[in-house]
Amino acid sequence: MAATCTGNHMTKDELIREYVTRIVEDMDMDTLISYAHECLTRAREDRSEEDLRAEIAEFYPDLLEEN
Repeated sequence: MAATCTGNHMTKDELIREYVTRIVEDMDMDTLISYAHECLTRAREDRSEEDLRAEIAEFYPDLLEEN
């Protein structure tokens, strides 16, 4: 980050980026993994089962295979 983008001189986007960077850098690996898991779960909870299955088929089709 440029030295001129400090304190009150940061744009909102720059401030968000710096704040989020600090939050992530202060997390230990277990906390970061847990947070990612929660975010990824929440992002899919409201999707239809059909959409979810389509996404899974694209990236991890083996999860849809019957044993």
